[in-house]
Amino acid sequence: MMKKLLSLLLLLSAFLSNAQNTLNNVGLTSAAPASVAFSLRQLSTSYTGPLIRIKIGSTNVFYDVYPDASSKKFSLSSKISASVSTYNAAVSAESLNALSTIISGATDATVAIWYDQSGNGVNVLASSPNAKIIASGSINTINGQPTINFTGTNSYLTSSTTVNYSAQTHATVNAVAQNVASTNYISGILSTGDNGGWGLIYNPTNNDHKGYWVDASGGNGAFSNEYTSEAKIVTGTIGTIASGTSSFIYINGTQKGTRGAQSIANGTTDRIYVGSRGNFAGRQFIGNISETIMFPKTLSADERAALESSQSIFIAPFVTITSSASGAVSAGTSVTFTATTYNFSGTPTYQWYKNSVAINGETNASYTTSTLAHGDQIYVIASAVTSNSLTANITASAVVSVLGDGCINKTTLSTPTGQSSYAWYKDNVVIPSATTNAYTPTASGVYKVTVTNGSSTSTSSTSTIYECGRTADGSMVVVEGSSSLISRDGSKNTGNGVDDRGKILTKPWTYGTVSTATGRVWLDRNLGATRVATSSTDAAAYGDYFQWGRPADGHQTKYLTNNNSTGFTNTKSATAVPSTDLWIQPTDASNDWLSTPDNTLWTGANPATNPCPAGFRIPTEAEWSAENIANVGATFQTNGLKLTLPGMLTNFSSGGASYTSKGSYGQYLTQTAYTTSPFVGGARYFGVNGSNQAWFDQNYTKSNGMSVRCIQN
Repeated sequence: MMKKLLSLLLLLSAFLSNAQNTLNNVGLTSAAPASVAFSLRQLSTSYTGPLIRIKIGSTNVFYDVYPDASSKKFSLSSKISASVSTYNAAVSAESLNALSTIISGATDATVAIWYDQSGNGVNVLASSPNAKIIASGSINTINGQPTINFTGTNSYLTSSTTVNYSAQTHATVNAVAQNVASTNYISGILSTGDNGGWGLIYNPTNNDHKGYWVDASGGNGAFSNEYTSEAKIVTGTIGTIASGTSSFIYINGTQKGTRGAQSIANGTTDRIYVGSRGNFAGRQFIGNISETIMFPKTLSADERAALESSQSIFIAPFVTITSSASGAVSAGTSVTFTATTYNFSGTPTYQWYKNSVAINGETNASYTTSTLAHGDQIYVIASAVTSNSLTANITASAVVSVLGDGCINKTTLSTPTGQSSYAWYKDNVVIPSATTNAYTPTASGVYKVTVTNGSSTSTSSTSTIYECGRTADGSMVVVEGSSSLISRDGSKNTGNGVDDRGKILTKPWTYGTVSTATGRVWLDRNLGATRVATSSTDAAAYGDYFQWGRPADGHQTKYLTNNNSTGFTNTKSATAVPSTDLWIQPTDASNDWLSTPDNTLWTGANPATNPCPAGFRIPTEAEWSAENIANVGATFQTNGLKLTLPGMLTNFSSGGASYTSKGSYGQYLTQTAYTTSPFVGGARYFGVNGSNQAWFDQNYTKSNGMSVRCIQN
């Protein structure tokens, strides 16, 4: 028994060298000791020291700042010490003077020391402070709460004290953080180093670990898989092979990811870093950190909830939704969606949406429906705050797409793949041989399909097919009349026909459609393309190049040849529907062709500037994401959309234009654009390339020309 007790004491002493301060001000007990705890509020009643040491301006004048007596936070009412002349001098006692006595409207202050409140005294400091806490006399804040702005290379803080975590097999890392402009895929928020250890990281790149993630000695742990520039409460638990546990990542209290156990190599003389992943060059976090804590254990669900609940003051109100349905459901099943709000003052108002359209009368905290179609997206706006969206997964989904002109022998009817069985009907009589997801009618009549998946059955609406031709294959005969869209070779809208005046029909006046596995119906080609793509680099299928938000007013065809120096203007449009068909290229930094930016132009089901055919619109980001697109290149497409790689149009400022990455990339516009920093004048697009990759981004301007693929309302 004595030997076991001695072993336990040695293990604890490996990472807890001093008496622990119970973090009771944030709802934790002595069962959850902290290894280090850095905050701009007082976390423990046992801690009586300063929160930080600040450097005033460019002078070598430093002050320790103590928590405000009433709010227990860093504020202009906080008491300061007498000035000290070296950044790492001993702690200076609290005086009667308030921070406001040394702050003017032009004062900047940076952080020289962030004091550890855990009781271990592992303070982090910088000899040349760059992490800013006061800018022009005002405290930096997140949601009104104080924060420290880390700006990159030289702004991180590190301990002079070394720590020994070599015997530790568990850890929890927590932070209130806001990414602003981090660039490295291992941008460290809190970490141990220089010999392995733990880390809480943000990754803004297309590396496989997106968003916030936890790191164990270079082993990629759980990650959130989401980019964000909003303030977040992030908690990561690190599991190791030695402990036999997995790692988890939580964002604002919601689990976002998990990963199997990692191997570790904690050092005996590591240091603590805030704002950087160890001492590795270039791995600095660029953004705001208000609080960050590490624990030598996996916090329990109750402990994590208590800590994160106390940290909710740092984040703005948000709302999430859940569904009563788990996984796939049959068509016609009643499903209830429930909204849960956080950090709202008072009772919020609600409005539910389906596929970006407000649902009439649905203004309560829950919404129940039995009319969902496969792929429907549901979300709620609570007092101007938008929730996450949920996508309906209907197992037996009978939605018929008509590919062709509605004539016998020339039209194919199809419904999404993946169902157990299919039964096609003509005039309410089953067609014995029609048992796949597609059927080509050979006789006129009214057609529908019934699909079954498990115990779920669904029947589509009807589609009428006509005997509209006189030739053996159903081709239409020549129709006279100057408005005719029937070509002389007997086919409809091929793009190479002529009318009775001999005028060439150069555009596909009607588009075909394609239905994907999600149940959504898309145009079968890019807007403006003369045919369905035969390969990802089929130039005839590239289509037109649109400026975000503009209608199909002719601008989209102005630069279809390289370095076309005509057809553009630098004069911005004062209206959403420009009076010109010229390409509008701004010369200022707004990157917007509109005089007054408007990022609502393409939002909703049928906006005024919608360039798509009737019944179709620009897709949302979520609709692109749901298609799970890959394999754009040599193997072309497996999802049916047959996307191409048209690149985009850019470099207009000199009066000419050129293609960027034509044949290597495709940028497809979504409904979303940005008019606020740091993406002013930027448009959110969905990108593909020839290397089996797809991604979302927003760093191209509205004035660039990109492709459009339309989706049915």
